[in-house]
Parts: sequence; C-alpha cells; structure tokens
Amino acid sequence: MHRVILTSVCVVSLVCGFASLKAFAATTLNPADLPGMGNIRISGYLDLGHERDMEDSGFTWEVDTERYLARGEYGIMDRLSVFVDLGVAAIEDSDLGFAAGAGAKYLATTILNGDIDIGVSGQILWFKTEEDETIVDVNYKAEATWLEFQLASVANYTGFDRFDFFGGFSLSFVNGDSEVKGGGSAISSGFDSDDIFGLILGSAYSFSENFKVCGEIHLINETCFTVGLSYQIP
Repeated sequence: MHRVILTSVCVVSLVCGFASLKAFAATTLNPADLPGMGNIRISGYLDLGHERDMEDSGFTWEVDTERYLARGEYGIMDRLSVFVDLGVAAIEDSDLGFAAGAGAKYLATTILNGDIDIGVSGQILWFKTEEDETIVDVNYKAEATWLEFQLASVANYTGFDRFDFFGGFSLSFVNGDSEVKGGGSAISSGFDSDDIFGLILGSAYSFSENFKVCGEIHLINETCFTVGLSYQIP
C-alpha cells in the first residue's frame, strides 16, 4: 500500500514538473528591424535565462527553460517580411526536443525624421519534448506538446551610427498538454500561461552593414534575456 501511495505521489510530481516545460515565449528579435524587399537574413539566438508563470486548475508555478533556435527571414516588401524558426528546447534536465515556428514583421510607420521605426509582429511557436524517469523500479515516459501565439509592437530608435535601441510590449498566449505513461497507467494534464502581457526592451549593435548582434529582455509575464547574431546575405 505504501508503495502504491509513493508511486502515485511521484508520478503526479513528474506530471506537474514536466508540464511546466512550456513556459517560454517567442523571442521577437526586434519587429521594427526588417531585411528589406528581396533580401534574406539568417539569425541564431539563445535564451540565457527564461522564467515564466504557468497555470493549471487554479495552481500556478514558475519554471525555467532553455532553447536554441535559428531563424531564416525573407523580405517580401520593404515594410513586410516573413520568417521561420527551427531548433531545440528543453526544461532544466529534460531532453532537448524539436521546436519550430513561423511569423511575420510589418514596419507600420517611421517618425521623428526617420529616427524611430514602429514595427509589429505576429508569430507562432510549436514545441515537443519528452523525458524518461524510473520511479520505484517503474519506468515512466513523459511527453508534452504546446502551441504559442504572440503579438508584439516596438519602437526602434536608429539615430545612432551603429546602435539601435527598441522597446515595446507583447501579448503572449500559451496552451499545452502533457502525458505521463508507465506502470500500466497514464496521467494527462493541460496548462496555460498565467499572464499574457509583457514588456520588451532591447538593443542591437551593427558590426557592418550586414552583420549585427542583438540583446533582448522580456519582463512582467516572463523574465528572459536573449542574445542573438544575424547576418543579411548581400
């Protein structure tokens, strides 16, 4: 009887912990910075720390995640570009899982004699991962998938020679499901992001006309610092 109770408690803990892997939101990489019509830009970025509150059946918890993604972006017009994200992501000690996303950026307007660009973006990010763990001599396999949709808008100041500074807000919606199988049983759980509104602050430095480094911070609905490199194919 004690063995059954212990196993049940461990499995529920595994479900709750594994479900939290969906805690991160999509990185914007400056919605006001577009490659221009007919141009291709390649970027790579990683999260140096990512914490976010998740909610399930009235319970909330904070989780840490990591991800490594590459982005290919193409300028359909000078004011409009589309992009695809591919890479891997994980939560703490779980296995890295496949991550993919897509979206678009639009340069809405330019003000202050061209020194400030106002941009908006919309994007989705899909993620799946799994983890195996043995509890009381029974092997359990946990799997999770999720889908996130994010809208963002920033103002980007370009008045300096090599530096850009941008800031704005995002609305991020996360929904996911996880399942743990083992010992002849399965436990499923669904979860959502606890907060959807966030602030975005960032800066970029151009080493040349085609090569730049970018740093981005997300606050309120999540705490995250992202750094990335981008190269625009001449």
